[in-house]
Amino acid sequence: LLSYQGKYEELLVFHNDNIQTVKKLNLFSLEFYCKQKLGIQISGEKEKFPYLFKQIANYSEKEFLEHIKKHLSDYNQDKEQPNDSVFVPNFPVNKVLEEVKKYVGSNERLFSGFYEDSYIFKYNGCGRIKNKLVDYFRVIALNNTDCFITMFPSDDCETMPFIDLNYMVPEDYPKTKRLSQIDKFNKRFTRL
Repeated sequence: LLSYQGKYEELLVFHNDNIQTVKKLNLFSLEFYCKQKLGIQISGEKEKFPYLFKQIANYSEKEFLEHIKKHLSDYNQDKEQPNDSVFVPNFPVNKVLEEVKKYVGSNERLFSGFYEDSYIFKYNGCGRIKNKLVDYFRVIALNNTDCFITMFPSDDCETMPFIDLNYMVPEDYPKTKRLSQIDKFNKRFTRL
């Protein structure tokens, strides 16, 4: 609450007074975020900071695009251990990102952490999770900004607030036939 209210000094004091809980929950980025918002000099070589810290300190869309490559099918094509959450080939990442920016700050966002907003978008057949086709993806951004931290296909989003981007799906977008429950049953138990 203190973070979303912009009370970073109070949050930093709260953080420091509860350092054992912070350690248990691995919330070290919270202190970094508060100090950055308060303009407090942060020691250390910024090149060696983890990805999230670098993005908080000095956001780079180029770094974000590099970070989400692990969720692109082309990047995972030759990997021994591909990512479990991957966008389908030909998913128009750049075009979709430009559209997503229009919805930053909308009422459909979820306040999922201490300093990030989570957005859920529907785009039929956009990705796969553990080889299961999904119709949703998430975009995580720093609070009240279009500074995206990550983006990935997501499941179990039907009951959450989402923004429907299916108006962007091209007519010739590859359709994947999904079997109904009855078809799955018949396929499994039909004797040849």
